[in-house]
Amino acid sequence: MRLILIRLRLLKLSKEKLKLKNDVAAAKVLGVKPSTIARYKRNQAQFGPETAIKMADLLNIPPEKIAADMYAQRSKYTKDKMRWRKAAAALCLVLMTINSSVQMPSLVQGKANTKDDFILC
Repeated sequence: MRLILIRLRLLKLSKEKLKLKNDVAAAKVLGVKPSTIARYKRNQAQFGPETAIKMADLLNIPPEKIAADMYAQRSKYTKDKMRWRKAAAALCLVLMTINSSVQMPSLVQGKANTKDDFILC
């Protein structure tokens, strides 16, 4: 169930950033069918590699970050989840070291990061 949160948050952020009015417009931008967007929302489909890359480009974050966060959410075991979260965090630190202007806002505005939050970097 938590994996759907990442997809929904990414979709919402991309729609807001591009000022898209609906899912049909988002589908055109991502190069998928509107029914695929609906399937993402119902947790019946996951981003493929191409969609993850397009989403990363739209939000100006590395696609590896999206992949690591999605694997963290997908993992069944806490130990595996933590490994993927550490990998995602390490990637952000490397990017921040390389480019000091990189910001890391939480997807949940106004709230502290929780275990279910996902950080953009």
